[in-house]
Amino acid sequence: MPWPATSLTAEGPSGAVRDPIERIAAGLLILGITFSQRIALANILLGAAFLLWLAALVRGTATWRRAPIYPALLAWVMASLLAAACSHDPRTGAAAIWDLPTLALVPMAVSLMDGRRWDLMLRCLAVIATVSSSVGLWQYLHGASTLDSRLHGFVSHYMTFSGWTLIVTLLLAADIVFNGAQRRIWTVPVFALCCAVLALTYTRGVWIGLATMPRAVQRSIQSCAFRCFTMPSRTATSSALFAARCSAVANLASSASSSCSRLWQSLDQFWSVFSWQRNTHLSCA
Repeated sequence: MPWPATSLTAEGPSGAVRDPIERIAAGLLILGITFSQRIALANILLGAAFLLWLAALVRGTATWRRAPIYPALLAWVMASLLAAACSHDPRTGAAAIWDLPTLALVPMAVSLMDGRRWDLMLRCLAVIATVSSSVGLWQYLHGASTLDSRLHGFVSHYMTFSGWTLIVTLLLAADIVFNGAQRRIWTVPVFALCCAVLALTYTRGVWIGLATMPRAVQRSIQSCAFRCFTMPSRTATSSALFAARCSAVANLASSASSSCSRLWQSLDQFWSVFSWQRNTHLSCA
């Protein structure tokens, strides 16, 4: 995946060797993201990475970089603070504010990640996703194949497993589309495994996320070759259970169907804006 030309090289700017504190912070960041299925462990790793990153910023060995998402993050923080202050129960609203510092991971990642580190992180995520999905597939084959008992990998709940695996799957899909054939030797098999296992979780929200990929690819690169990215659940799941889930989605009277419909519309709008921005960037380049 292309990376901004301003990213640091392995040796840092002007050939200078990177500060060990900055390198350790980047390593902890990658580890925290890799093991993000385990929330407690990830919080420890990411918290340590954040403190070391602040130290590197003070020492001048880490660089603060601008990103287009910063104004949106700032608006979110301000709106959250305003909502908590104007709430009928400010105490409850104030408790939710403690989640806002997690947004500091965004500027830390922008500062510490470059092309080489991104590639390392993606490879680590692919390894964890392969092992986790293999465990989930084993669980499915040994009884976790109903709505009352679903596969969940290494975590305790199928929703956590599905959400985490979906994120990795989308990252792999982007890498498959925008990188060369040599990398697809390992990205395509992991991507296919993750898609199959996600279909077997019977999680409709994840199915919607997977279903947006063909349209995203079609709009981004204007190629018919990638229209074959379809939801594999039609062949991977039992027909009776799959039909029941689809029937529930089609039931417009259900709240779940209404939520899925709104989610689909939001994802479609997101990919429309994303593809327009990317095509504009490519035309300018």
